[in-house]
Amino acid sequence: VSWQGHLCGGIAGVVAAYVLSSPERKARALRKARPPQLAT
Repeated sequence: VSWQGHLCGGIAGVVAAYVLSSPERKARALRKARPPQLAT
């Protein structure tokens, strides 16, 4: 496999990881912005 194929695969992997982690990043930001709720 050529180096171009490895390069494109690496870039595609980074993009896919970023896109797939978007919901988790949003949830983490919401948890950080809100004070923790104490269970009563």
